[in-house]
Amino acid sequence: MKYFQRGSIWWGRWSVDGKQVRVSSRTSNEKLAKIYLADEYAKSFKQERLNEKPRRTWKEAVGRYLEDRQHLRSIGSYEDHKVWWDGEFAKRNVVYIDQITPDVVREIRTAEFSRPKLRGGGKRSAADVNRKIALLRAVIRAAYKEYRWIDGEAPMFRFIPGQTERMRRLQPEEVVRLAKSLPEGYADLLYMAVATGLRRRNVLRMRWDQIDFGHRLLRVDGVQMKNGETLVIPLNQMAVDIILSHKDNGSEWVFPLNGGKPLNEISSKVWGQALQKAGLENLRWHDMRHTWASLLRESGVPMADLKELGGWKDARMVERYAHLSVDHLSKHAVAIDSVFAVDKRLKAVG
Repeated sequence: MKYFQRGSIWWGRWSVDGKQVRVSSRTSNEKLAKIYLADEYAKSFKQERLNEKPRRTWKEAVGRYLEDRQHLRSIGSYEDHKVWWDGEFAKRNVVYIDQITPDVVREIRTAEFSRPKLRGGGKRSAADVNRKIALLRAVIRAAYKEYRWIDGEAPMFRFIPGQTERMRRLQPEEVVRLAKSLPEGYADLLYMAVATGLRRRNVLRMRWDQIDFGHRLLRVDGVQMKNGETLVIPLNQMAVDIILSHKDNGSEWVFPLNGGKPLNEISSKVWGQALQKAGLENLRWHDMRHTWASLLRESGVPMADLKELGGWKDARMVERYAHLSVDHLSKHAVAIDSVFAVDKRLKAVG
């Protein structure tokens, strides 16, 4: 067995029946790590020789899953969802992975969806509940397929049925109206989001060292991206003009609106007041990303290019915009004209 460190955490690596095994000790203490990994090493060989698999717990599975994904910007929300599942499983005395059945998850899902929101009342949104289910599905799938802790097929935990993803977008004149309704300094944040399609945090925390003016490029490191992969995008003139208007601000940040530092969030009070003033409803900041993608798609930008510009890892995330442009289908649709000789005023069938 070989020991190695990834960051400050100690890992063990060995081979069982020709297959490579890597296990995290989840500790930076070398002595404790070696004791833990030696035990895991013994278990893996016992499993291989006797075909006996230890019964694994939910906390083991989710702990390993999150440990492997610490580099992702969305890790904070994953950890919040993990704490929520810990509490729900504890209420039902669910400890082991094999106790997490579709019936148990359906019961939890239904109760959470019907639970009133803390603010504003009403039911929770399907998207909020489904994001929690998404983490559970990913962890259990990893336990079955990646870690090989359980044989057979991983159970399927369904999302709330009959719910489609909400997608709101603005027309250009609505973007201008909203920008004029925001406090001083906030309008450029809005315009930058619409110009580039960047997520809120990537706009708020944009730094000068991310910008290559010579090549008109913006680089967002993987640690700042939702999918963990570095994004490099070309800057259009709208984005360049916005950025240059802040060039002499004396800060490392492009938009230092919080006493020389970037904002962490757009406050719900500021946003709500701007929406009311602009006469807009049911709108989130993230809808600026939908607006950007919709406008590009309507302008004929191919789906593959839109995916790359937006930094989407999964093509399915871009398919929601597919219907917004059908120009590429026009040359095929007009084929029916020749069949019926439309250019001869339908004489062929008259």
